[in-house]
Amino acid sequence: LCGSVDVAYRGRLLSNGYNFDGTESPRSFNLDQLILGWQIGIPLIKPGGRITLYIPSVYGYGSRGAGQDIPPNANLIFDITLYSVD
Repeated sequence: LCGSVDVAYRGRLLSNGYNFDGTESPRSFNLDQLILGWQIGIPLIKPGGRITLYIPSVYGYGSRGAGQDIPPNANLIFDITLYSVD
């Protein structure tokens, strides 16, 4: 599985449940440009499926974190609905 995926998702910090990102409407992403945890987890489901990914920091943003909302070494939870794969 590679190429574009259309997903709706919610991203939270495992440590405190802080909701740092998400969308209810589908958004398109190139799978190879997403964090490794998504690259591993999304191919496990088919379009129309849902998955909850518990992503250790090494498969997320690692020691660098991301912006102000995701601290370094943060473990993440993503609730993902896969709408389509191109």
